[in-house]
Amino acid sequence: MQSCLELLSEVNQVLMRLHEVNKDMLKHIKHGNSDKIELHVDKRQALLEILDVLDEYLEAAIDTKKHHGDLPGINKEIGLRKELLESVFSQEIEVNKLLEVEKQKVLLELHSLQKNKKVVSAYKSGNKKMKVDKEA
Repeated sequence: MQSCLELLSEVNQVLMRLHEVNKDMLKHIKHGNSDKIELHVDKRQALLEILDVLDEYLEAAIDTKKHHGDLPGINKEIGLRKELLESVFSQEIEVNKLLEVEKQKVLLELHSLQKNKKVVSAYKSGNKKMKVDKEA
């Protein structure tokens, strides 16, 4: 079984990778490139699952007190973990805001297309007057 320090170091490495994945996702969303969002979401999910497993190992190591006096190193890793978590959380919030904006744009476009479709259908069917009356 790994020591607490080794496990914390691994957790921080995974958090750094998650930070990079989120950074890439933000870049793609800001540039309007939504093609790779699903890939980023899959990578993110895999990293979160790895974090869950590492946290279970970490809890087991703490329960068995496998830290062997590595308190300064553990404190350093915990400090880094805190910084990484804060950064990842802020990225997650920004990603969610950007995705919400994009979702609203798509919904408005869909609504506009549906409205235009109704107008074209009314025009083709000869119900121009009824459609104009409804819009007025």
